[in-house]
Amino acid sequence: MLAPSLVGGAWVGLLVTADALRAGAEAPLAPFTPAGQGVAAAVAGLGAGLLYLLRDRFDLFQGRAV
Repeated sequence: MLAPSLVGGAWVGLLVTADALRAGAEAPLAPFTPAGQGVAAAVAGLGAGLLYLLRDRFDLFQGRAV
């Protein structure tokens, strides 16, 4: 429960910081631009790939699931 809370808090902090750095500019925040969405997709893909590769390390049941 702690890890998701920390990640969520980091995202909120990042968005607040990015909004403060814009200082009233009319441009959208970086995470909501096409480039930002591409980076988010790459990070999500990397996370999914690593989870797939390392899935057996986190499996408490060492047998085969159905």
